[in-house]
Amino acid sequence: MKKSFFTIFVSLILVFLPVIPSFALNGEYILDEVNSLETDEIDKLNEIAGNYRSEYRISFYYAYLSEKIDEFDLSELVDEEDYVVFLEDDYNPLIVTGGEADGFFGDSEKNRIYSVCFDAETPFDKVMCFFEGAASVLANGLSEEKNDDNSLFPSSKPERLYDEAGLLSDSEKKNILEKLNSLSEQYGTDFIIATVNTLGPYSGSDFAEEYFDRFEYGLGETRNGVMLLISMQERDYRILSNGIVGNHIDDDIIDEIGDAIVSDLSYGNYYKAFDEFINKSEYHVNGAINGYPFNYVSSIIISILIGFVVALFAVGSMKSKLKTVKPVNEANSYLREGSLKLSRANDRFLYATVSRSAKSSSSRSSRSRSGGGSRHVGGGKF
Repeated sequence: MKKSFFTIFVSLILVFLPVIPSFALNGEYILDEVNSLETDEIDKLNEIAGNYRSEYRISFYYAYLSEKIDEFDLSELVDEEDYVVFLEDDYNPLIVTGGEADGFFGDSEKNRIYSVCFDAETPFDKVMCFFEGAASVLANGLSEEKNDDNSLFPSSKPERLYDEAGLLSDSEKKNILEKLNSLSEQYGTDFIIATVNTLGPYSGSDFAEEYFDRFEYGLGETRNGVMLLISMQERDYRILSNGIVGNHIDDDIIDEIGDAIVSDLSYGNYYKAFDEFINKSEYHVNGAINGYPFNYVSSIIISILIGFVVALFAVGSMKSKLKTVKPVNEANSYLREGSLKLSRANDRFLYATVSRSAKSSSSRSSRSRSGGGSRHVGGGKF
């Protein structure tokens, strides 16, 4: 009896022995029915597929089938909604996608992977080529999505400090945001700083205007606001002024503020640059609303008046010292009698008066806004 049982057991092992390697080589993402891959290669490919799953939220599968592809039930391998599968039999490869992956893999993407990977030197190299090709397609597709107009901007209105590029520490963000909020309430003017990774298809100025308008920044009827925009990919900065403060913070003042911060931006001193932007902007916003502490026109007028008063006192003092001198209405007393004889008389013009009018010159134009305000945008590279 024992000998009979042993004979049956050995027979079963011999029957299923060819199948054992296939089960041993099957992994979570790999199915190798023809034993083309080594065990350590299977382990490596499963690890790589898992990493791609974490990165793209799409599962990568590979199956080398002993049967024809059209006879294979995909559900035996795939148990997720979003996937890309590389099926291969002895005749053809086939890429099958599902869920989110459908939008990334068109015929051109699939054909490109086929042409590059099909003649790989080893089965392992072929699977790696498939995985890397699929990852490249997903990366390019996601990059294009990111550069889509809507994806360039936050999905909802951000706070007055938006640091997508991650240029500030948490404590620095807190300090800057507190200043922006405090000054915005104090002056009735939005103080805004935004950092982004890329401008996408926009120019720096167009992006700044779109950002300001999309989220309806600006306080009061004229939407008073001043904003600094930083884009890291393009190394671009833009300063925008709008509303009543835009009437005063013009192109020249924007250049002045830019000159004060561009060096710190270039050297990566972002907190210092943002703080300086806030201080310079506050000075000019205060001047636009309350009058500058030092106004050039009024200073000139005051200087002239002071000079006139000083001159008046000086002349009055000199005049008071000439008490011994009396006015004489005629010059006869200065002439010796009979010493002057006129034999000829001519009229000669000694002076002429010329009037000139200055030509009018055109000034730099500004973009008018509703409610009497204006907008200016300027900046450059750092």
